[in-house]
This record gives sequence, structure tokens and C-alpha cells, in this order.
Amino acid sequence: NGAGTAEDPYKIGSREDLEKLRDLVNQGKYSEDDHFKLTGDIDLGGAENPWTPIGTAENPFKGTLDGNGHTVSGLHINDKAKDDQGLFGVNAGTIGNLTVEGSVTGKDNVGGIAGTNTESGAIKDCTSNVTVAGDNNVGGIAGKNEGAITDCTNHGTVTGTGNNVGGITGNNTGTVNGGDNTGTVSGTDNVGGIAGNNAGTVNGSNNTGTVSGADNVGGIAGSNTGTVEDSKNSGAVTGTGTGAGGIAGTNNGSLDNGTNTAPVTGKDDVGGIAGTNGGNGTVEGCTNSGNVTGNGDSAPGAIIGNNQNTDPGAVKDDYYQKTEEVNKDLTGIGEGTGAGTDPEGITSGQTPTRPGQEPPVDDQAAARAFEDERIAAIGQAAPVGGAAWKKAVKDAKEAFDRLTASQKGLVSENAKRILGDAWAILEAVEKIEAAGAAAGTADRAKKVKDARAAYNALTSQQKAQFPPSILKMLTDAEQIDSLAEKLGVSKETAEKIQAVAEELGIAPETLLLTDGSFTGSKSESDIKGSEFAKLQAKAVKIMARKVTLKWKRLKGADGYLVYGRRCGKKNLKLLKTIKKGGQTSFTHTKLEKGKPYRYVIRAYKMIDGKRVTISASKMVHIFLGGGKYGNPKAVRLKKSKATVKIGGTFKVSAKEIKKDKPLRKHRQICYESSNEDVATVTKKGVIKGKAKGTCKIYVYAQNGAYKSVNVTVK
Repeated sequence: NGAGTAEDPYKIGSREDLEKLRDLVNQGKYSEDDHFKLTGDIDLGGAENPWTPIGTAENPFKGTLDGNGHTVSGLHINDKAKDDQGLFGVNAGTIGNLTVEGSVTGKDNVGGIAGTNTESGAIKDCTSNVTVAGDNNVGGIAGKNEGAITDCTNHGTVTGTGNNVGGITGNNTGTVNGGDNTGTVSGTDNVGGIAGNNAGTVNGSNNTGTVSGADNVGGIAGSNTGTVEDSKNSGAVTGTGTGAGGIAGTNNGSLDNGTNTAPVTGKDDVGGIAGTNGGNGTVEGCTNSGNVTGNGDSAPGAIIGNNQNTDPGAVKDDYYQKTEEVNKDLTGIGEGTGAGTDPEGITSGQTPTRPGQEPPVDDQAAARAFEDERIAAIGQAAPVGGAAWKKAVKDAKEAFDRLTASQKGLVSENAKRILGDAWAILEAVEKIEAAGAAAGTADRAKKVKDARAAYNALTSQQKAQFPPSILKMLTDAEQIDSLAEKLGVSKETAEKIQAVAEELGIAPETLLLTDGSFTGSKSESDIKGSEFAKLQAKAVKIMARKVTLKWKRLKGADGYLVYGRRCGKKNLKLLKTIKKGGQTSFTHTKLEKGKPYRYVIRAYKMIDGKRVTISASKMVHIFLGGGKYGNPKAVRLKKSKATVKIGGTFKVSAKEIKKDKPLRKHRQICYESSNEDVATVTKKGVIKGKAKGTCKIYVYAQNGAYKSVNVTVK
């Protein structure tokens, strides 16, 4: 369902939909231009339904998939002989805003989201709660990353029996920005909290999970020949061989502005920042407050275990904590160049961070640093509600709380407002996410209520910044509760109704239309929630004592209900129940000659035995033959095409053409837009451009005769 464009992506709402996507991708039948969007959470069935990944080396996934904040659970793969294992096998497209839960076991290139993320692949704002296991190139998000991984989080355990095992990616030759790992990571060689082997770039990433292995074990990267910058490790690091470091086990690239706060334990070449710093390795601006312990033949170092770079400028502006409890008997470098000393580029002190740096001695400098670093980071982290943004807000709140009263007084009101807004939004986001996670639990209703209260408490300015995808989670939860209550169905059935509504694009007020909404209507006006475009109901043959109605077949409809009555009599009556979705006409007979009648068509779908309205037509008004008045023969337009700019307007010129007898109008010509996001239209036919794109404006008479104006907004 959908056109596969960015504006109208293919909708994926079930396991069967995802399996169909997988099969077509693996047959090479989709391109990089195709867009897909999840419309609900999907359960793949766990061990009873083993998963075959989407995308292969020959036919990778090349399109764009928007998880829309939903979760794919029950992922189960257990094939130790196969490479490229994950929800996606090989990704060369874009995967975003998705959470995956389950377990994946494979051989090489094994990940929770993707086995391999190619050079053109992008994975962003994704969360893995997947237990991942394999031999080589094993990662919580992607086993092998050649592309970009941005603002992704792994909570799952990651285990490898060979080389290159990482909390985010096992082998990185691309970029990892804003990675966050909390899962336990273990392997043999090249084991890292973020990347097992990094030959690309790791930036702004954070590891809190424990990391263990034999050789080249690091809190951020096991082995680094690329760049690791602005990243922090607070997960314990343990190596049983050579090379264990708080940031990198072995470094032959650059480590910039890294922070380690966790204990590092190893055999040989053990360092608070780098276990081994190779001949091309640089360590600059790094801080270690974790205790470093070596139990082999080589002396450990509070910054570098073994420094093999003879350039004095390769190690500079580094700091480590040294107290009676932390790094008591250590120097900055254990072995190699500068062994047993704190060279010019390394200093130590009693505090976890460099004295005079955080917080600075000068209150004005502290306030300025808070704004320049922490507040700026909130603005730079995107999207609002994403993992990087959450981290930036929490870091800023912690930093603000550490300021003294006098320092807080020097922080600008604008900075305080930014932090206050962000914190209020964060609290609402987390309450909405908690409500979403409580589906099927006894306290769901309370959590939904609390989440709504938190959102409603936001200011208008805060609401303007609120992420639409998170707000949709709340409105969906409320809609499900409302459907369950007003339609008298279970929450499970309401969730199915909601999923169908998203798939078919049905408005909430339409779903709530019941038989009483029609038979209880005393007005001759349109039913609230009705629309013209979907059914396009009209009278096609009008005689003296009978009339034939016809409408457009509606996708997803199991049948139709026809309501009608002579005008002047208050309540509509159910005239016909049609139990075939393909029957799209009805003839009403034995009527009063020359009299006016009105009709409405209701399309329905059966869901768990409940007849659910999926569309209702506009009221069709007619005069039977043999009387004083006639009916419109057609609608005539002066122009059937219109091009407007965003914000620009165009007035539709239209009139009804009578057949012979004069017209008596129940209503004037009406107008309806097929896509109000592109263009709207007033009751008087004034079109206004809203966003670039195309749509139709339906111009219809009281008997359903119509023409359409094709609108282009530039």
C-alpha cells in the first residue's frame, strides 16, 4: 500500500508485509528510489519463525525504510554457517527510527540491525535490543560498517569467537557518530565498546557496557587506525593478552578528546587511554580517571601502556587522576617512548578531571563554558528526541547541576530557557515512550494519562519543538483506547483497527462512525467524517420512481451500507447491506414521483467480527423525474489545471449544467482537496498552496456529478 515515494511510501504493517519486502529485495526488484514506512509494531514470531535477512551481497537493500518509531520484535536467526546476518543482511540504503528485538547468530558480518552496512548505507536513530553472536565482524548495530551509523544505541549482548567485535559495529571503515552502547561485549581479538576494529571515524560516542577479550581490547575501539574523537567510556575493560585501553586497545590512528572513567585491567600493554600506541598513533586531549592494572611483564600506564611513537608531539594535553586509590604507583606511560614518566604532554592530579578545566576556577568562565559546550551541543544534536539529543540534554542537565549557585547566576537566561525547554520535552518524550512500552500491561492506561499530562504541560514553544513521531506514539495509544471504548471492542481489536486505519489512511472520526451515526442523523447535511474523493458516490440514473446510485470501489472494503430517505423526513434508514466489496451500485425503487431524496454510502471492513467504517460518502441529493425540478447534468470548469506557489491562491471557476428542468439546490457546489498538505481549498473554491507537490481538487454537485482540478504547487 502506497506509491513508494518519499511523500507516499509503501506501508509495512505486518510480518507478512516485511516478508514480502524481503523476498522482493532479495530478488532485486526494488531500487534506491523506493521508500518504505512501518505503520505499527511487528512481531516476527521468534524461534518458531526463523528469519531470512532482507538484502544479500548480490541484491542489497537500496531503498529507504522509516521505522516510524516502531519495534520489530521476535527476530530469530541461528545459522552459524552463514555470513551477513541481521534483520537486514546487506544494507546499501537508509534505515532509520527503528527498534529491533530478538537474537541473531551467524558466522561473519553479524549485526542486530544489519550484517553489513555498505559504503552507500546509512543507519540512523535505531536501537538494538538483540543478542548478537558470530565469529568475525560482529556488532550490536552492524557487523561490518562501510557507510554511516548515526545516533544508534545497542542494549544487546554482543559475542564473537574471532576478530572484530563491537557494541555498535565489529569492523568500521565508515563513520559512527553518536553511538551509544550499554550491552556487554566479548570476543577474542579487536574487541571494543563501540567498534572492534576502527579504520574509519568514531565521533561523539559513549560506551557503558563491559568489554572483554584477549588482544586489543578497548572501551571505544579494540584496534584503531582511524580517528576516535570526543568519545567516552565508563564500562570496565578487561584483556587477557596484549593491548587493553580505556579508549583503544591498540592505536595507530588518532585518539582526540577521549574520556575514560572505568577500570582497565590486562596482561601486557595496558593503558588508561591506549594499551599500545603504535608508531603512527597520536593521543591528544584525553582524560583518564579509571584505575589501570597490569598483571603481565610490562608496566601499565595511566595514559598509554606501551608508547611506540618517538615523536614527542604525538602525545599531548593528556591528563590522568592519581590518588591513593586510583593509579597510585603509575606514570603516564608504562613502556616505550617516555616510559616511567609523565612527559611534557601528560599531567596528573587528584581530581577526576583536569584542575581548572571543569569547573573552571573563574565563575564567568564556567558559565561561558557551559553555554559554549553543553547548550550548544543540544542545538547541534538532531533530531529532537533521538539518542544523541537525549544524551546532550542529560549531559547539559548534569553539568548545570554541578555549577555553583554563583556560576548558575551567570548563565544567560536564554541558555537556561533552552535547557528548561529541552528538559521538559525530554521528560514528556520518556513518559510517552514508557506508555508505548506498557502495551498490554495493567498500568498502561495510567502511563498514557501521565504521558498526555506531561505533553499538555508543555508551553506552546516547547510543543513546537516536540518530535512529531513521538507525539504520534501518544495519539496512537489514546486512539486505541478511544476506539476500544467507543466501539465496544478489546484493546487488541482496537490495535488492529488502528493498524488498518494507518495502512488505508482513515481519519479517526471516520472509524468512530457507527450505524447510529447514520440512522440517528436528523440533519440533511453531510455526515461528520464523510469525504467525497474515496467513494465518489453519485446518482447515475434518475427516473420517476427509482434511482440508481453508483460509487467507486474502495480498497480494503468488505462491503457497503446504503442509507437514504425522502428529504424532509428526519432520520436516514438503512436501505441495503452489501456484503461484497466489489459491488458498487444500488437501485432504490418504489419511490414518490418527482420528490427529493438523499443518500449516503458507508464502506466497511470486518475486523475481529466488528463492522468498522473505513469511509462515508458525501450526501447525494436528487429530485426524481416527473416533478418540477431536475438535477445537474454535469459540472463545468473554466480551467482544469492550476499552478500556484506556496502561499499563493487560485480561484476555481465552476458551474452546474442543468439537463432541462430548473435546479433547486440543497447545497452549492462543493470542493475537496485530495491532499491538504499540498493544497487546501475553501468553501468558495479558493485554492491555497501549502507545500511543493501535486494534488486534485474535486468540484462536485449535490447529485455527485463532478470534475477535478489538477493542482501543482511550486
